[in-house]
Amino acid sequence: MQNQYYHVAPRYTAGSPAAVTPRIAADIAKTEVAFYSHVLEGMWGAEWQARAKKEGLDGIVESHLVYANHTLCCDIITLRRSKIVAGKRTIIQEGRSSTSVLNEFLRREEQRT
Repeated sequence: MQNQYYHVAPRYTAGSPAAVTPRIAADIAKTEVAFYSHVLEGMWGAEWQARAKKEGLDGIVESHLVYANHTLCCDIITLRRSKIVAGKRTIIQEGRSSTSVLNEFLRREEQRT
């Protein structure tokens, strides 16, 4: 048996970590990517710019597929895939940041609504 949910943890915009709908996850991903680029340009100062360079976009919006003995996670922004077993996360596939992939996810979610 599996259960899917989307988890968001906004880093560059206001908001709290939460489980959300796919549409909200897509909106947050789009907003975070846009604000991330502004932060990298130094618009929020050197401290935020250094933090953005260090932390990047990993872990902001993830899809979680929960199975009986493990959880599969896919980062919606970076496409990094990981597996969680007994609280320990293991990277399965390194991601690649791609706005075309994010745009495809957004397009599919818009068609569903």
